[in-house]
Amino acid sequence: MKKLIVFISCIFLASCAASNIKEQKNFANSVEFTVDESYQRVYNNLLEKIHECKGETWTGEFASYRIRNELFNERREGHITFIISNAGSQIYYIHIDIASVADKKTKAKAYVYYPTQEDYLSLIKQWAFDGNSGCELSELSSD
Repeated sequence: MKKLIVFISCIFLASCAASNIKEQKNFANSVEFTVDESYQRVYNNLLEKIHECKGETWTGEFASYRIRNELFNERREGHITFIISNAGSQIYYIHIDIASVADKKTKAKAYVYYPTQEDYLSLIKQWAFDGNSGCELSELSSD
């Protein structure tokens, strides 16, 4: 009986979480910036660094992490989201919107959803400007 109550409680609590990225953007910390590169280059820089520094997927005992990414060439934009899935719910840690504003100019906006993740805003900006930068924050983004 205790297991049933715990299971029902988990399902109930999971249903209270925001169900999509648009709902969570209202509560996120964010940074917006423009890069003098094509949107594909910025997208690739960010995606490669997130894979390198955060990993592609990780499955733990109770949760799993994954990266969801989409590039829309016809709309000249892309999206990258780092998600944790747990007990039937998805929790968004990092989300990045990337859009072309000119041939070699890209506007990006990065969101983090927890105060402990705020350092990633500077890292994401660093990775967008320099795809060869490391996984740690450098002087490059200290502007």
